Amino acid sequence: MALFNTKKENKEEADVQENNSAPKSKSQKESFSGGKTASVLIGPRITEKATDSQQRNVYVFEISPRSNKVEVSEAIQELYKVKPIRVNIVKNPSKITRLRGKKGSKNGVKKAYVFLKEGDRIELL
Repeated sequence: MALFNTKKENKEEADVQENNSAPKSKSQKESFSGGKTASVLIGPRITEKATDSQQRNVYVFEISPRSNKVEVSEAIQELYKVKPIRVNIVKNPSKITRLRGKKGSKNGVKKAYVFLKEGDRIELL
């Protein structure tokens, strides 16, 4: 019988400790972790094709695998203070490669193409 009492006491002590700790508000958590933009946008994708598309007001970003168009649009508005006209998302799957008899792999990536209106601009570098 003593075993059952100790478990119950330990559970009650854990509940008391949880109640004593001050709950963090949502804004404190977001400001500490960098907000939504840190979890949605990984960074800009700087390639030759992406650089050429910037002349047409299309910017390319690598995003987290679980994010969607709405989250990407909100993150761009919050971080760069511009409102996108349209957001397209492309998933490139991972691939197994072989070069000269050696096996390797390429990581998959999820990209977001962000279209801006004329006059809006994002400074990436």
